[in-house]
This record gives sequence, C-alpha cells and structure tokens, in this order.
Amino acid sequence: MWIRRSKKISYTKIIDTILVLLSVASVLYVNNVCFIPSFDYGKVVRVIDGDTIVANLTFRGNATIIRLSNIDAYESYHNRHLIKQEQETGLNATDIIAKGKLATKIVKQLLLDKPILVILHDHRYGVYGRLIGDVYIELDNRWVNVNNYLVNHYPYLYLKEVR
Repeated sequence: MWIRRSKKISYTKIIDTILVLLSVASVLYVNNVCFIPSFDYGKVVRVIDGDTIVANLTFRGNATIIRLSNIDAYESYHNRHLIKQEQETGLNATDIIAKGKLATKIVKQLLLDKPILVILHDHRYGVYGRLIGDVYIELDNRWVNVNNYLVNHYPYLYLKEVR
C-alpha cells in the first residue's frame, strides 16, 4: 500500500502534536481526582510585566497567571517593591520604572499571542497566587527557555533571583 503525501508537515506541527499527546497522556485519575501534569501548553494572551504573563493553558484553563521562575524584572510602576529595588540597586525610581517598562515591552514582543510550553515547579504557587515555572518558546526551529533567554540577552533589565 502506498501512502500519498498531499502536503508537507512542518517540524513545529509535529512538536506541537507530540506535546499535546504527552499532556493528554499525563493526566491521571485516582479515585475520581484529576492530577494535572507538571507541564502545560498554551498561548500567551497578556503580558503583565517583565516577569509575569497570562496564558490560556490546556489543563489549567483560561487566564492562568504565570510568574517566570528565577528572574526578577525591574518594577514598571510605583509599588512597595520599587523602594526595595531602589535600595538594592542604587538606581532612582524613574530609571527603575523605565527599565521595567522596557522589559515588559520586550516580553510582549517575544511572547504575546505565541504558543508556549510551561514547565511548572511542583505545581508551586507564588506569594501572589501565580503559578511559577519555566516558559519555553520556539525560536529558530528549537525550543528556548525564555527565562534564561531574557536574563542572558537583556541582563541590564533583569535581576537574577531564585524564588
């Protein structure tokens, strides 16, 4: 039997299909309780700031807030963390907010309306109820850890911090 190929399947579509199948296969039901895998797949719908995004995820649903792990962006508006960053860095509030707004703009350009893979840290939630994890995006036909990409390519906008 001959199989006819009517169109090419892209590398991205194959990876996407594998990730979705792995996600579906990873959901377990024990005593009618659903255990969600420690990774998820979805699309970024909003960027809150330089280290926090909102995504519609396959298992966790719409409007899931995700905090990028191990990085801390400069604040993009006045709040109590701004004072802490002023003391730690020696920069004034205006410079910190400018860096924070630039970090937010870069994350929007990089992630907004794009598919992502999120590796969660033991289903861990942060202080403000956000999921904490590593976000991956496809760049140049390979999956890249966005957390590391931002810190390595824009070190002047991020403070490396383990949370």
